[in-house]
Formats: sequence, C-alpha cells, structure tokens
Amino acid sequence: MKKEKHLDFENLLDRYVNLVGSCCFIIGIFLLSLPLFWESIFSNLISNIGVFISTSIAIAFIHGRYIQKYDRKFIISEIQRTIFNNEEIIKNEFFYFPKNLLLSKENEKIELKNDAKIIYTDNHKTTSDKLIILLHGLGLDNNDFEEYMGKSEYRCIAPSMFGFNEDNLPANPISFDNHCILMKEFINDIIRRIDPEETILVGFSIGADLAFRLVEKYFEEDELKKLKIYKFLSLDCNIDKHTCFFSSLISKIDYNNTNKISLIEIVKNISDQAFENIKGDNELSNWVNINEYLVKVFSKFSYESINIPIEFSKEIHQLYNTDNYIFFIKLYGNVTKKIIVKCIFSSSNSKLKLFEMEKKAKNESSINTKDFRKLFSIKTVDHFALIDKKYLSHYIKTFIET
Repeated sequence: MKKEKHLDFENLLDRYVNLVGSCCFIIGIFLLSLPLFWESIFSNLISNIGVFISTSIAIAFIHGRYIQKYDRKFIISEIQRTIFNNEEIIKNEFFYFPKNLLLSKENEKIELKNDAKIIYTDNHKTTSDKLIILLHGLGLDNNDFEEYMGKSEYRCIAPSMFGFNEDNLPANPISFDNHCILMKEFINDIIRRIDPEETILVGFSIGADLAFRLVEKYFEEDELKKLKIYKFLSLDCNIDKHTCFFSSLISKIDYNNTNKISLIEIVKNISDQAFENIKGDNELSNWVNINEYLVKVFSKFSYESINIPIEFSKEIHQLYNTDNYIFFIKLYGNVTKKIIVKCIFSSSNSKLKLFEMEKKAKNESSINTKDFRKLFSIKTVDHFALIDKKYLSHYIKTFIET
C-alpha cells in the first residue's frame, strides 16, 4: 500500500536529535583543543566549562534518540501543535486530479483541466490511528476548521470543494454530483496514503448533504469497509426546503444582473430577508452570525466566480424542495445500511420536529427506529456554533467513543 509522502514528524525528530547531538560533540572537541592554540588560564577555564556543557547537551540529546515511545509521541505532538499554531507548516496543500478523470453532467462528459485540484488542510497528527475528514458548509472552505484541527487529538483532513477556496478561483461551477465524484477521488487517495485504522466523515451543512450523497450513491458498502469508513457525523444537514435557508436565498440571486448590482447590495438584501427568520431570544447573536457569514462568503467570490455558490445552491434547493421529510428519511435509511450515522441539529432549525420525522420513519420498513432518538439530537446552539472548536471537539470525541 502506498504510504503518504507528507512530513513524518517522528523522522524529523530523530534527525533533529542526531544533528544537535553531533554539533555539540564537535563543539566539545573544539573547546577541548582550545588550550593547544591559546595558552592562558582563561583558555583552560573556558575549555573545561565548554566541554562540560556541550558534553552534557550531547548526552541528553543522544539519550533522547532512545527515549520511550510514549514520550516520543508526546514530543512529536507538541512539535506539531507548535508548528500549527505558528502557521509555519500547516498550509494549504494540493491534490491534483488524474488527467483521465471524467466528470458526468447530465448526459455529457467533461474532462478536467490539467491544473484542476482540491485544496486541503492537514494537521499531520501522525500519532493518531483515526482520520477525521471534515466537509465544510456552503460558501465556506477548509480554513473554517483550522482552530479545531490545531487542538484535535486526531488526524484531520479538511478539503475544500472544488472552486470554493479563493486560492482555487476563478473556476467554473460544476454540478453537485460532480462535486461528489471529485470528493470521492480525493478521499480514496488520502486514505490510501495515510492508511488509518478508522476514518470518520464529518459534514457541516451542505458538507453533510455531500457526505450523505457520497455514501448513498458513490460508495458501495464493500468500498467503505475496505477504506475503513465506519461512521458519519452530520451537523445541521438539510431535511426539506425549510432547512435550506441560505441556499434558498443565494439561489435567488440573478447572476446575469450582478454586474449592475453591487455585492454589498446583494449581501444587504439577503441579510434583510434572513432577519425575518431569526426573531427570537437570540436574534441579535444570530443576526451578527448571519452577516459575518455573508461577508466571508461574498468577499471571497468575485463577479466572475459568484455563480459557483449560486449554481450549487440551486441544486441543493431543488434536491430538498419538499414540505415533508420523506426524501431525507429514505436517504437516511439507505446510508445507515452502509455505515453508522448520527445527526446533530442546531436550535436554528426551529421548524425541525423530530417526533414527526420519527413517525414518518416508522412507515419505512428499511429504517430501524429503535435508536432513532439517540441518533438524532437538537443542540441549544446556533447553526455556526456547531463548528466552533469547543462544540465540534465534544461532538466528534463523543461520537467516536460510543
């Protein structure tokens, strides 16, 4: 099996220890021979002190080459954490698609350009045997998981959907199914290189929709077992047209008219429409979150690329354009036949009624509703808080351990 070619922190630690130990040994020899070239009481004193210090450091570092495995893992973990927090090495990385990879759009085949790639972030936590693949929400990208990844005890990979990272712009919009094809190719490649003991998919918002579609339509059960993808954590996935809040608003933007309307005006119009749906106890906090989100999304996409989130939103809204939960319940049933799924929803989804969903699910013979309430839960936090490092860390750790 082809192993990953990324930085191996354990080998780096070994090289660092050997280098420092060797340098100290050479310095010690030099200081020991110093009196031969410089005869004075000070040269003898400097020589003796220098030899003592350099020899002590050399012995300490050479001993470090053989320290216990537990301590080595701790040191490696601390090196990774320091590098990540200082942003010295955890930068965007690239996965280039094979030149012969063909995408399907309706009845047409589209060949990717030679430089087509997915941009992703890797926290290089090589001491973990579990891999978390984090899929972002509409208009967001891999950077939105960086805070969690820096503190996580697990190996984490956060890919951007094609065209959603500003370093990958401008790009032409592709269909929802083509996003799934590209993401499957990426997941296959990253798992082959890292070779973890277990892989967990974590999807936020439309990232969860993408994961549902991937598992249902593009991964066979045998493939998932071979790749050791056993679990999927869904965070605020869409259920019906009422939960497609942002995608519904963004899908209504007239792309052909965006040159005549400023992006500021578009953001203001969406914000005003959103305000009508956020009245309640936390309306100020929700309003601030919505506007922060809109600014983040629309400051990234220019006039040339704004059609990427618009076209994506149209497909999502069309897919979930129903007043009941039947489409999602069937989707959920098909996916749970292959892997373990847990769905977490935020308090922002006020229209979501689990007891109604459970009632409809009981009519589907393919779904086991015995543990339905355990696998579906609503948290008293807003939509964007679900990917806050504090909550996300708790949800993922709890899901893995149960």
